[in-house]
Amino acid sequence: GGRLDLSAYFNLFHEERWRKYTVIGEIVLRLKFRGDLNVRVLRDRIVFLDRTLSAPTERQEELVLGAGTGVLSVQVQALKESHLYGGGFWAETSKRPEAQVSIIICTFHRERYLLPNLETLKEHLPEGWDVIVVDNGRSLPEGLAERFGPRFRFLPNPNAGGSGGFTRGILQALSDGDKSAALLMDDDVVLEPAALERTASFWSLLKQEYRGHFLAGAMLRLDTPCVQHEATA
Repeated sequence: GGRLDLSAYFNLFHEERWRKYTVIGEIVLRLKFRGDLNVRVLRDRIVFLDRTLSAPTERQEELVLGAGTGVLSVQVQALKESHLYGGGFWAETSKRPEAQVSIIICTFHRERYLLPNLETLKEHLPEGWDVIVVDNGRSLPEGLAERFGPRFRFLPNPNAGGSGGFTRGILQALSDGDKSAALLMDDDVVLEPAALERTASFWSLLKQEYRGHFLAGAMLRLDTPCVQHEATA
């Protein structure tokens, strides 16, 4: 009888955008579970697939969703005692090189916000990515390079403001010569690690005509998490 509605911000799949900007083909929904489940897949809140799945032991089921436009979401109901272990949207695509990205953070006396984000990045940094921290306040503690490893660099910088700090980081990324993009990140956000994985996939699968474009970010409010505070920044 338990119901799980995944029609919420972090579990939606914006098929229309991915089809416009990337080279994805047919989309499938993969679910790992055991028990008896009723699974409904919605496109723009309209059910277009309704399926009952049964598995006495843990297994992964794949549902072909075809091609369409809109926003995909999933609703699940347990028909008896069941366990849902995870899942996701997958798409066919040709093998493409991974994006090589530098995350650039400009900070000024914000260590109490910055350091937790660096710990998150250390655990979830995609393959081929690195992090450049521009320290406008020149106040970061010693030993951070040893603490976080060779994929993290810390650059002391005059207090040139946000624009000057981010520009310093971009110049460093350009001088490396092997980066395909730079991602500018605030030091005081609460980072959702899944956003990094989605961004890495999106960048790697971009159509050629969009490879010189900007990918805009979005932020939710911590005090009112149902409010999207910023988009296309």
